Amino acid sequence: MLERIGGPGEARTPDPLVANQVLSHLSYRPTEALTPYWWGNPQPSRPEDVYDRGDLVQSTTRTVEDNLLHGMILVLIVLIFFLVSPRAAIIVALTIPLSLLFSSIILHAHDISANLLSIGAIDFGIIIDGTVVMMENIYRELGLRRGQDHRLHDVIVAAARDVGRPIFYSVAVIIAAYLPIYVLHGPSGKLFHPMADTMAFALLGALAITLTLVPVLASYWFKKGVRERVNRPFEWVKKVYAGELTWCLDHPKLTMLGATAIFGATLLLVPFIGGEFTPHLDEGALWVRATMP
Repeated sequence: MLERIGGPGEARTPDPLVANQVLSHLSYRPTEALTPYWWGNPQPSRPEDVYDRGDLVQSTTRTVEDNLLHGMILVLIVLIFFLVSPRAAIIVALTIPLSLLFSSIILHAHDISANLLSIGAIDFGIIIDGTVVMMENIYRELGLRRGQDHRLHDVIVAAARDVGRPIFYSVAVIIAAYLPIYVLHGPSGKLFHPMADTMAFALLGALAITLTLVPVLASYWFKKGVRERVNRPFEWVKKVYAGELTWCLDHPKLTMLGATAIFGATLLLVPFIGGEFTPHLDEGALWVRATMP
């Protein structure tokens, strides 16, 4: 059984060197990739498609790429809405492609191939979480000093120091949450290890970008200062939250009792949650295997 992203291909050849060459050149079209090696074999044979998943892999890859692109665009729109600054939103959004590039370079250096689970599991919200905190704090500090004498460099450094440690700890906790995946072995480990690798390296790249590149870009793009604009929907949310938080602090026992009741209710739902190793996939093909007597 020869395995690559193009799907499994079954080869019958007595020469292990030929099999290794086939593994290193297997593509989306196994028959086209295998033909030179079969005919170059001292015992030539003709490869034949038995089960070709090339179309499925290409279609799924395009779907994942489209989803990643649409996700980045959606994140950019949401950032502009909440930060009320296109420049700040662009700086934060740049973390996504750069962190993914960092992760891809590390994976390639360690000869780790990505799969649909590792690519599809990328969470843009987790990746840019620290960057949003950093950018918002820098933006707020610059806005508070509008009209005052200040050094841009000193304000950005102070703002970055304020949130640098919490950002580092939060990323470390998220990465630690992926560590139990490395305990998995067999097929489950082979499926989920690349996902943990992809997210861990992407988070490390995002952390490095947040602590270094983001303050530098802010120093270039906000040389003329910042004028904070009022985000009315967000101000309304803050007002409602402040009222609810005040009530919770005034009634701690009821708050803890309600949280415990909600947690208990979720435990009661656990027996009704189904589970499966991999979801059903409609490949648009019928594959029948039979053993003749």
